[in-house]
Amino acid sequence: MRRRPGPLAASVAVVLCTGLFLFRRALFLDEGFVERDLAVYYRAARSLVAPLALGSGGVPQWNPYFASGQPFAANPVHGVFHPLTWLFFLLPFEWALRLQVVLPPFVAAFSMFTLLRALGRTRHAAGFGALVWGFGGYTLSTTNGLNYLFASSVLPLVLGLAARVAAGGGRRLVAALAFATGLGDFVTSIVLYTFETRPISIEILGALRQFDLGGAAAYGVVLMLISAVAMAVGTRR
Repeated sequence: MRRRPGPLAASVAVVLCTGLFLFRRALFLDEGFVERDLAVYYRAARSLVAPLALGSGGVPQWNPYFASGQPFAANPVHGVFHPLTWLFFLLPFEWALRLQVVLPPFVAAFSMFTLLRALGRTRHAAGFGALVWGFGGYTLSTTNGLNYLFASSVLPLVLGLAARVAAGGGRRLVAALAFATGLGDFVTSIVLYTFETRPISIEILGALRQFDLGGAAAYGVVLMLISAVAMAVGTRR
């Protein structure tokens, strides 16, 4: 008698099949993504990653092609230090750009599965939540804005790991993690940002865009100190 697949295997199969179906034209028909910001900004910016790195012999610090020259690695929009940026050094450009769009929804599904399991949900429920978050409206709507996509895909994982840490660390640790994250963590600020609640990380980004490196550094020190104090208080028994 054949054994029926368990809930974990079924969830993985459904997520994989859904993702492969949604991105089938990019993965199997050699088509690319050319919608909105992917066409007018990210394609051009990502095409400079490898040439600037090779030309500088290391981290691509300066971009001479945009606006008569501007910092490159210091601008978080370029995602120079993001793991998916390594793809531009390993694969042809078109495939690297496609995978920057295709892979995060799968990561988002895994992230939500981790969060829901950390919250005590069954594997069936966690699998359904993973499918909805990974390939639902919000995540797919951010595929034309890679920074938003990268941020939202890992946010449930951050929360899930925090929940697991909290399970063995007490409520104060949970409050400290939430407080430090809400104050200015870039992942959360990308998703929750409004003009009325500008987190410190947004101020840092604004200072960098205006080449105010001193102001960005000062905001960074403030964020580091507040986070350190919050964590120190939270870990006290």
